[in-house]
Amino acid sequence: MIPYLPPPQPISFLGVRLPVFGLLLFASMIATYAAVVHRGRAREIAPVREIQGFARVLLLAAVAGAHAGGVLSDHGLSALGRPALFLSQEGSFSSSAGLVAAALAGALHVRVKRWDVRAWADVVAWAFPFGLVLARAGCALAHDHPGRLSTSWWAVRFPGGARLDCGLLEGMAAPLLIALAVTLGRRRDPAGRLAGLVGAAYGLIRFSLDFLRVSDLPGADPRLLGLTFAQWVSLPLLAGCGYLAITASARARAAAATS
Repeated sequence: MIPYLPPPQPISFLGVRLPVFGLLLFASMIATYAAVVHRGRAREIAPVREIQGFARVLLLAAVAGAHAGGVLSDHGLSALGRPALFLSQEGSFSSSAGLVAAALAGALHVRVKRWDVRAWADVVAWAFPFGLVLARAGCALAHDHPGRLSTSWWAVRFPGGARLDCGLLEGMAAPLLIALAVTLGRRRDPAGRLAGLVGAAYGLIRFSLDFLRVSDLPGADPRLLGLTFAQWVSLPLLAGCGYLAITASARARAAAATS
């Protein structure tokens, strides 16, 4: 089994105590921003300033959505009557809510600019795993996504009994997504195929892993019809990305037939 490492103590810098989880989350945002700009420039999708603006929209929406989702997860719908909670720095983060917010804000931004949605989706999908691996490293260190009790070799020896660590497991899957995105990124596939395949792969990973989430401890994720919020988000992600991949492949076949 994997030994349990206590969450690291905050790092003191210039008299300020910085939590390691927060530092890794910030590093995740920087990595995602840099990857979006790098990929957008490599594909010559737009002027650099436009790419940078798009990346900022994504990250701001992701942070705001993750915070709002965390507040709702912690306090329920009663938080809607306490708007100060949404302006506080307390509470958890919901990565799934952040993903939804970023997707909606990014899609709206692209539509307003009259850009090709599929091409920009490819850029985001290529960049996403680079931020994911750092964010989930923070989750693994914080042990904030405990899973079910387990005797498997990949379980972590939590103080109250060996359990799966879903943050660690998703972090272990992130390099596979990076390899998939980089491999597909070397090809000249029709727009939308990279986003479809990478997005569907992540949706399948997240949907599957959430069946392993803890259900016997206080604060466990609420279920609706047996599924977590992240799993309900994963279903339209799978459907939408599957549609992107299928239609991109159909366009490739049609272009090959007429060439």
